[in-house]
Amino acid sequence: MLNRRLIAAVALAVTVPLAAAGCGGSDGDTSGPASTSARSRGSAPDIALPPTGGLLVEDLSNHDGTGRRLALVDVQTGKLTRIDALFRPKDPEVKLVTTPAGAGFSYASDAFNDQWRRNSISADWTKAVAVRDQDGVSHAGWVDRDGEFTDVTAKLSGPTSDFGRAPVSQQAVTFDRDGNFYFSETTSMARKVMRVDIGLTKPPTVFSTKSISEFSWDSAGNPVDFDSESCPGHVAAWIDADTSVYGDWAYIPHQIYTTRTPLRGLGCGKDGRPLLPADNETKIGSFVVSPDRTQILFYADVSDFKGMFVIPATGGAPKRTAVSWEGLGDYTTIVGWV
Repeated sequence: MLNRRLIAAVALAVTVPLAAAGCGGSDGDTSGPASTSARSRGSAPDIALPPTGGLLVEDLSNHDGTGRRLALVDVQTGKLTRIDALFRPKDPEVKLVTTPAGAGFSYASDAFNDQWRRNSISADWTKAVAVRDQDGVSHAGWVDRDGEFTDVTAKLSGPTSDFGRAPVSQQAVTFDRDGNFYFSETTSMARKVMRVDIGLTKPPTVFSTKSISEFSWDSAGNPVDFDSESCPGHVAAWIDADTSVYGDWAYIPHQIYTTRTPLRGLGCGKDGRPLLPADNETKIGSFVVSPDRTQILFYADVSDFKGMFVIPATGGAPKRTAVSWEGLGDYTTIVGWV
């Protein structure tokens, strides 16, 4: 098996800079002035949340954790609407977790990165995963849209004393669609991922004792263990509860597959149905499924166009969209098609 860290590094490189065709220059301002309300802590952006009606992208150029910088792109026209600077923490010691590495992932596939970002914000878009440094110990929790941090670690640990269990660093990992929050905890003896309801009304339970790099998400948006030893790729998206979309696990992906086999039995492209020509050598990545589940959007770098293509979920000829490389500025990764 190829070295997974090397593979992951290449896959991460395929996370693509995107742009909206017709939006103008690369400074990202040509789609109109950024929403003042979107940039103000505690104010709602000009579009309703959760956002709908386009391709959700995120700016990863600034990793200071002081706000999620997001935008919504119209796939038909390429028009970009900024909804960035969400979830700005009031406490300077609190940082949003904006990359999987910040959630404790040592390596991850491109598909995993996209899935994780979709679920690092709660389903109702009221919370984003975050951490707080407390005397050198990481506390896991979330920030709401008013910038307030909920310290899950402190609430679950209770008061500390000079004698007893040493403080344990925890990392915020993800939310699920059922109203639960997940965080990782590492000690000298073990590493585990815990699950607790957002209301913190019950004690946390152990979700997994595996590396959190072995996660994927099911069609409902809930995390599941993933057998990365038998197949080190991750599901990119779901067409329905039984049909997943994923790419071949190579240095640079060149194929999109759909399969109705269980999540743990993907076979790394051996049992899926290829949607692109078998001899395709164009590098591709960042697969997302349309809200009506009939189309798959993906990035491709062809001779005269670098941007997003769409293909029917049942297969067919890929078609260019209005979303290209130029003009989107720093928005560098796809979160989802909403």
